[in-house]
Amino acid sequence: MEGMSAAQEHSPAALIVATLKHNDVALAEGLDAFDQDGDGKLSLQDMVLSCKDLNLGLSDETVTRFHASMANAEGFIELDAWLKALEHPAGLENVLQSRGLAEPERISQMLNKIAAALEFNQLSVAEGFDAFDADGDGFISYDDLNATALSLELAIPSSDVERLHRHMDTS
Repeated sequence: MEGMSAAQEHSPAALIVATLKHNDVALAEGLDAFDQDGDGKLSLQDMVLSCKDLNLGLSDETVTRFHASMANAEGFIELDAWLKALEHPAGLENVLQSRGLAEPERISQMLNKIAAALEFNQLSVAEGFDAFDADGDGFISYDDLNATALSLELAIPSSDVERLHRHMDTS
């Protein structure tokens, strides 16, 4: 898996979940991915090594405390404890945004709003393009996109319209 450099202000759970999401690894599979020695049990050593390998920026002390919060009496993390601790970690959205990983989801949401508006207005893709090309120059500029988003009342903030335009301009 590919890791992410991290500052200490993010929780271990949020950093781990963001890394799993970035690598398209499900939470349940993440336990196996962190099992460095492949023995089917997630030990403290497995977790420390995984966090270092992924460059999460967590101190050994922080990883030790996090591991202890989930470990059973034998010192291993079982799947149910792993899933419970990582299911909805506080600060996940902040980690994803700080790493630019929330971007695809936001882009997708904006495109879905536009698609819904086109469908609602019974416009084909070509007609939709023409509707968004406000100045009729054959290109959808940021100003065209922003003006159309406002006129269609898509409730997309200008900063997100700018992100969407940048995405579409480079895709």
